[in-house]
Amino acid sequence: MAGEFGVTPWGRAWLRTVESARLTAPEPALPRARNMARNAEVPGPRVTPGLVEAEVRGHPVRIEVPPFEDRETVVRLRAEYPAGAPGELADELHERLTEQGIGLAELGEQHCGCASRKPRCVHLLATLYALTRRIDEEPRLALTVRGVAPDQENHGWIALAEVPVAGFYTAHTLD
Repeated sequence: MAGEFGVTPWGRAWLRTVESARLTAPEPALPRARNMARNAEVPGPRVTPGLVEAEVRGHPVRIEVPPFEDRETVVRLRAEYPAGAPGELADELHERLTEQGIGLAELGEQHCGCASRKPRCVHLLATLYALTRRIDEEPRLALTVRGVAPDQENHGWIALAEVPVAGFYTAHTLD
């Protein structure tokens, strides 16, 4: 996926928030923003329900994301179309949400700490590109950022960081 944005249906939905077909004139900051995201100049970004944050070249970026209006339908469909691996979402879920008219990507208030007077500076655009890439890599973030937490079931998986290292091998030795 190196250098590409919007390679999954989940990422494409978020890519449209950056590269809207409704633009009447070319956005000169887009190529620079893409390069910043490709060159890892946007660490993260941090994704939590309702919020995307990043630090881009020393400028704090904050993007608010509204929750799903029809959260109950999203949760119900998520349960009907479970994903196989942690972090993944079934493509069928994307199709059903689209059929229901539920938009996956929506932006609220956006703020950058830079001095630009443009409503969407290069730092904000780079953060949106980086978010798109993260969602391509980990589609569940597309729902998390809109307020729908990942499945509580984990199919027996636990995070490696949760494995108690001290005494792990000594506790599991054969007699």
